[in-house]
Amino acid sequence: MTGFLTEPALTGSLQTGMSIFLRCEHIVKVYGERVVLPGVSLEPPQGGVTALLGASGCGKTTLLNILAGFVRPDSGEVTLRGRICSRPGPDRGVVFQDSALFPWLDARDNVALGLRAGGASRKRAADKAEEWLERVGLADCAERFPAALSGGQRQRVALARALALEPEVLLMDEPFAALDAMTREQMQILLASLQERLHMTVLLGTHDMAEACLLADVALVMGTGRGIVRGMSIRDARPRDMTDSSFAANLTGIRRLMSEAAAG
Repeated sequence: MTGFLTEPALTGSLQTGMSIFLRCEHIVKVYGERVVLPGVSLEPPQGGVTALLGASGCGKTTLLNILAGFVRPDSGEVTLRGRICSRPGPDRGVVFQDSALFPWLDARDNVALGLRAGGASRKRAADKAEEWLERVGLADCAERFPAALSGGQRQRVALARALALEPEVLLMDEPFAALDAMTREQMQILLASLQERLHMTVLLGTHDMAEACLLADVALVMGTGRGIVRGMSIRDARPRDMTDSSFAANLTGIRRLMSEAAAG
C-alpha cells in the first residue's frame, strides 16, 4: 500500500514506523545568487532507505555533501544521535557516482584505507577488507587494481570501503547511474540485501524513479531552489517485484509527485 504524505509533513519528520535519529534542521545553502537549499528540514527513518529524487541541480548532491560533512551549510545544522555533524566522520559512509578509488591501491588496500586511518593495525584492516570484499562478491579480486576491475566491480569495492567502517548512516549519490542496466540491477539487489541484513540507514540520491520504488521506504522529491516539496512512503516488503501491481502503483505515485514538483 502506498502512503501519500500531506504537505505539512514535508518540512518535518517522514516516518514509516521506525525511530528517528538523524536530523537536518533548516539547512540553507546559497552559491552566489543561487539558492540551492532554502531551509531544508529532514528526519529520515532509522534503519530504512530514503530516496532523494529530483532534476539535475535540485540540490540532492549538495544536501548529501552537507550530511557527509564535506560542505558546510550557510545556516542550519545536521545532528546524529544529538551530536552536531559539521565534519566528515566514520559514522557516515559515502558512496559516490564515481567510485573514487585510489588507482595505485589494489581492492584490498582501497577498502582497508579508512580502517587504517582510524587506527586499525595493518593485519586487522586487511582481514576486515577481505571480509567485506567477500560480502560484496569480490573475494577473488582483492589484489586487482581499479583499472583491472569493471565499473560494477569498482562500485562494489567502493561500497565495501564505506561499509567496512560500520557507519551508522550510508550516503549514496547516484551510485549506480553510470552502470549498464544489468550491472545496475545487480548492484540494486546487492544493496537491498545488505540493507536488510545490516538494518542500515541509507540516504540515496537518484534520478531513477524505478530504483526508488525498488529500494526506498520513503521517497522525497526536491524542487530546484525549493528543497523537499513532495514525499510518499512505500510500505511494500522487500524484495520487491517490478512486475507486481503494487510496484506499478508506487511508480505511478512517484511520477505524479515528480510532475507536481516540476509544475511548481
